Amino acid sequence: MRKQFTLSLLPLLLCAWTCFAQNQDYLPLSKAETNQRFPVKLVGHTGGGDRPGYFALGSESPAASASMKVGPSGASFEMDEEGKAVISGKDGGGTAWRVRLGSLSGYGARLYTADLDRDSVQDLVIVSPTGGNGLAPSSHLTALTFDEKGRPVLFEADGYFEEDARGIFDLLDLDRDGRAELLYMNYDDGYWVTTLYEVSGGHWRRVEGAHGRRTYPLYTRFTNRPNRLATTPRTGRKPFTPDLSNAAPVLRGTLAAYEWADVSQSEDIKLFVNADGGRVACSPVAWFGSFGFVAESTEGREVVTVYGNEEAAKALLDEAVKSKAEVTLYGRRSAEGCSPEWLWFRR
Repeated sequence: MRKQFTLSLLPLLLCAWTCFAQNQDYLPLSKAETNQRFPVKLVGHTGGGDRPGYFALGSESPAASASMKVGPSGASFEMDEEGKAVISGKDGGGTAWRVRLGSLSGYGARLYTADLDRDSVQDLVIVSPTGGNGLAPSSHLTALTFDEKGRPVLFEADGYFEEDARGIFDLLDLDRDGRAELLYMNYDDGYWVTTLYEVSGGHWRRVEGAHGRRTYPLYTRFTNRPNRLATTPRTGRKPFTPDLSNAAPVLRGTLAAYEWADVSQSEDIKLFVNADGGRVACSPVAWFGSFGFVAESTEGREVVTVYGNEEAAKALLDEAVKSKAEVTLYGRRSAEGCSPEWLWFRR
């Protein structure tokens, strides 16, 4: 289960309203822009409340596993009684791949399919509530896309993503190129920051600079009433937004050692990477539940998110250290130091 901020019903209901207001009231885009929705198809949902270990695709009855039209040759989606999900399939060359997600939200998640990057391969999007209230992210978005070999690439973001009868409010096609963009908002240092991610070739990158008629990131000052006027942060203010992208590496080297942590208690793992110029200490922020590993081999690709799959993640770290594997790190969650979202290595 993703990080739960509260389990009581009243704060959850309050969050449903306040998080909606935060996202809408400080979003400096026009209605015409947000109406440029990227088309998605709702294909199923997972159980919530006292029924976390089931899901249903379309109008089918609740089941433990099912096939879905995702990836170059279809995929199998399975959930156990704890709500842990495993998605598996074969790439374009017939080699197996597997994605292991931590437990999906106990409040229930919704599954959508779409060709996000216009490569004629169906991708999967999962939106699950966190139960967060106040400024805490209200939902978690997971996007499973595929690279040029048909192997899975996972992207995760915590935010204030909204759904309605038309699909996902924050998935757009602002430049009308047939590929999806994701609106991501966070609050820092007195400002709401609106960031845009775009996907191509299965990988997501954070837009920095001009995109259409806007220049990203966008900043709106937090006020006591709705404020959708984009501005420039005042002198001395440095609002930070995380980089959740998986397109361009931030560090390459050899994994020399690591220090394990109790991620279920919001502790952070420490990674020590030997890179050009010396050893770099990195601290993935496990509190958000989005840090994970990608292990590549001749037998295929395995993707493992740490939160909810702690034993499997630790085994991968042991393997990478023992084999002195070259690792590639992507993303930056914190403004302070190396704080990757993903670690890739070859077995």
